Amino acid sequence: GQGGVFHIWVAEVDGTKPLKQITTGEASNRLPMWSPDGSKIAFQSDRAGSQGIWVKNADGTGTAIHVSVGIVAAIMADWSSDSRWIAFVSDDTVFVKSSDGTGNTTEIGAGLEPRWSPDGKKLAFVGWEGDQYEIQIMDLPEELR
Repeated sequence: GQGGVFHIWVAEVDGTKPLKQITTGEASNRLPMWSPDGSKIAFQSDRAGSQGIWVKNADGTGTAIHVSVGIVAAIMADWSSDSRWIAFVSDDTVFVKSSDGTGNTTEIGAGLEPRWSPDGKKLAFVGWEGDQYEIQIMDLPEELR
């Protein structure tokens, strides 16, 4: 496989501006995902020693925020439609945390590949019943909407 360090860059689709590097350093940064409001980019990085979910301003300014701090091997992030929350997975468990990294991390339940509903009131994810995978949809508590 390919080795080395990966970084995240932003480009204008029409090529009118030079590429802008969003991440730097020795860590690998992958799987960028724009916030719905376009102001931030969430990404997966090993900069804290294991895979985690980080958020940085889309224009490259400021310091990256470790959203999944305290959770080992966090992957598979998704933004809420209002850009306030991020869902992610660690150890086959879905979690939700504020996208600014503040507050508590909320455990949602066993699952993979979380996706927010467009209205931000539900979270869909791949769960399992015995040895069968199934799509599960959970109504989120008011404090996570």
